[in-house]
Amino acid sequence: MQNQNRFYEFANFRIDVAKHRLLRDGEPLPVTPKAVEILLLLAQNSGRIVEKDELMAAIWPDTIVEESNLTQTVYVLRKILGQDASGEKFIQTIPKRGYRFLHELRAVADESDLIVKHQTSSRTGIGEEVNPAEQALLPQGHGPKGRSLEPRIRIALRFMLPLSAAVLVTTLIFFYWNHKSSSRENRPSIRSIAVLPFQSIGVPESDSYLGLGLADALIGRLGNLKQIQVRPTSAVRVYATPPTDLKLVGRQLKVDAVLEGNIQRVGDRIRVTVQLVNVADGAQLWSRQFDEQLTDMLGIEDAISTKITGSLATELTDQEQKQLAKRYTTNPEAYQAYLKARYYYNKGTAEGWQRTLQYFNEAIEKDPNFALAHAGLADAYQRMASVYLPATEAEPLARSAALRALQLDDTLYEAHLQLGLVKLYYDWDWQASDIEFSRAIELNPNYVEGHSWRGLYLVCMGRFDEAIAEMKQAEQLDPVSLPARTMVGWAYYHARRFDEAIKVHQATLDMDPNFEWAHQSLGWAYVQKGSYKEAIDALKRARELLDSSFNVAGLGYAYAMAGNRNEAQKSLTELIVRSKREHVPLYLIALLYGALGQKQEALASLEEAFKTRAGQLIYLRIDPRLDVLRPEPGFKSLLQRINLG
Repeated sequence: MQNQNRFYEFANFRIDVAKHRLLRDGEPLPVTPKAVEILLLLAQNSGRIVEKDELMAAIWPDTIVEESNLTQTVYVLRKILGQDASGEKFIQTIPKRGYRFLHELRAVADESDLIVKHQTSSRTGIGEEVNPAEQALLPQGHGPKGRSLEPRIRIALRFMLPLSAAVLVTTLIFFYWNHKSSSRENRPSIRSIAVLPFQSIGVPESDSYLGLGLADALIGRLGNLKQIQVRPTSAVRVYATPPTDLKLVGRQLKVDAVLEGNIQRVGDRIRVTVQLVNVADGAQLWSRQFDEQLTDMLGIEDAISTKITGSLATELTDQEQKQLAKRYTTNPEAYQAYLKARYYYNKGTAEGWQRTLQYFNEAIEKDPNFALAHAGLADAYQRMASVYLPATEAEPLARSAALRALQLDDTLYEAHLQLGLVKLYYDWDWQASDIEFSRAIELNPNYVEGHSWRGLYLVCMGRFDEAIAEMKQAEQLDPVSLPARTMVGWAYYHARRFDEAIKVHQATLDMDPNFEWAHQSLGWAYVQKGSYKEAIDALKRARELLDSSFNVAGLGYAYAMAGNRNEAQKSLTELIVRSKREHVPLYLIALLYGALGQKQEALASLEEAFKTRAGQLIYLRIDPRLDVLRPEPGFKSLLQRINLG
């Protein structure tokens, strides 16, 4: 749209054509550039009905968009504009035809010709202003519409100004902040958000990663903002099937707004349709459609992130704006590989981990300076350590990737967390791990995993009250996170507050009866209470849900403590057989030997675990299951060697 004038004004609003901005009393309003174009076109045709087809053709030339985009944009405009002083709306809807602007528009040649609201000043003459106190003293016919002032009156006013300076300054400050606050109050109070997996429409299987991958990338980027809580990917991936009631989803996730959308691919182009919905009333706060090359997924992510932040209740800091605008790679192929890696990472399966490593490495190969990919690679190796890979193999690789990420960008909170985990699980450097965890939280106070893992460090140090508080902070940040809740119960367990641990795990299972880790943790707590039947039932259910070495060991331990040595021995034998074909933590074998009264075998297994730097040794000081070994000299020696003596 070509306009000779840069500014247009009506009532107390100003349209900045060059910057595509709408201001009220000098304060920018949260509207999109397209909304500004629509408003300007309507205002320039004030009094005339502008047909919908005319608007669509002018605003979205050569682009196929749905009429609902226009309808929604006008709806948002009308809410922001409100009514004029006489109570009339600025935009009138003409059913089945279009819209009509009902206010006079004034062109402004340059920025110096400002509107000043009547409470502060009115324009008189050329470049002169009269405040409200002066206005009351003017002769009839002078003032905003007058062109001059009598010299004597002007001199008198100049003499009186110093006497009222304090009052005027106070008034100006009051109105400035009043206007500033009122422009903010027009925005819904969005302080928490859930980004749901995007739905794929007509997307080939090879591109199935796009929906969850884009959502995960947005979650990661928005996680840099301290003023908004973003539900993690683990909380939203259950909504991979399109929900029918976004208000209900929002209430379930306990957020103020829900972002959802879909992805369509046609050839080498991709169309992303997205909307932000207010959970309080189900109203659509805004919607947008992006038609881009598949290789410009980063551009789409940029645009959506910027649009979301425009809906926040508070302004971003300069640092947050920089973080939001930061691009960690400009290589489209590297970014697509990164999205694929995040997709498989969130699957959490043995096969998924291998694909995760493959695609993170591919992203790094395409762009060696892609810091986020290095941080993701560190995370993947850390998740695989002591579960799918020996710690001696996985942890050094995790360390290398985390250090490279931090070398490229020291503000990556994810990389600080991963380095902290290496210090915790592999180096047994307790103070260094706490420094890294604390730095991650400092960079992102809303980082759920940061609070959870620092809580675990505090558990291992025996600082249980601090640990529980830290883990409850993680739970508050993500109240629907099953792992975060289970970590709280895990802290109670090691603090030997078993009744509270049981209560937490039961509440978690009320949320999801099929959450395996909660069944496992509940079983361990029941064992310590001496409730062996309940413990065996819980651990059997855990194994039904996931046939892992952890659940084999848990069930065997419960049998041993209940006096059923035959079943306990079967579990021990099964673990030893499994260890021939897959990685089985020696710590688990030591637990079973200890429960069966075979202390020397248990200590020998722990010594082997020490040689392989097994991550589970961080629990040596506080694990109730190892109480039978604590008087042994070999156990005390082991504690000293991992800096816990």
